[in-house]
Amino acid sequence: MRRRAWFGRLAVLTSAAMLLGAAPATTLKEVLEAPLQSADPAHPIEVLAAGWWVSTDHTSKEFAGAIDPERRITRDRSVVLGSFAVDGSKGPVTLVVDYGAQMKSLTGAFGAIQIGIECIDQPMKCAIPADKTVLLFHADLMSKVPVKLSDGSALFAVGRESHTYRFPPGESVRVDLALGKTDDLEPLLVKAWLIYGENSRDVVPGQTSKTNAIRWVIAIGAIVIVLVWRRLLRR
Repeated sequence: MRRRAWFGRLAVLTSAAMLLGAAPATTLKEVLEAPLQSADPAHPIEVLAAGWWVSTDHTSKEFAGAIDPERRITRDRSVVLGSFAVDGSKGPVTLVVDYGAQMKSLTGAFGAIQIGIECIDQPMKCAIPADKTVLLFHADLMSKVPVKLSDGSALFAVGRESHTYRFPPGESVRVDLALGKTDDLEPLLVKAWLIYGENSRDVVPGQTSKTNAIRWVIAIGAIVIVLVWRRLLRR
């Protein structure tokens, strides 16, 4: 029993350390208005299309009714981010998505955006790999901001993820988005861009990059090994 309790406390400490790796941003406005930046200042990004939508899946009918239907995004209704003609001389096209949601648990929560892409004249000509038909957002890596509500407070999480695609030059392409599966992460706001150019890997303020997350896991794993080894030596 003592061993189980010790490992239970260790698991809690590990989760807490992961949360500390994603320090909360200063304000909600700061994370919601985080701009896109080029990875190379000498080559600014070119925006092909941009849009934002509000999720109404977890809101009251009164709130949903106040949202312009063109600004609603749900699991049952996809939205069109944009259509464009591919300019092969400008390189690949990158889809960047900001995902804002209310957290229902401190760890393990995730959400997803489903992506639909087709060549308008020949739909199958723009087939994409299965792993690029979805963007996953893990709350443990997202920026977290406490928000006061009329009935209490909530933890708002915002993350930015992207995929890059290569399309046949000259083709007309359409990109659709829809809410995907979620677990303890209720989506509220989605912002998206289609761009030429290399988007900076700098994430929204307070968000933990996947590289830094891997470093945290390695560091925490090393601490766990040391603690376990010391405990075994004391026997």
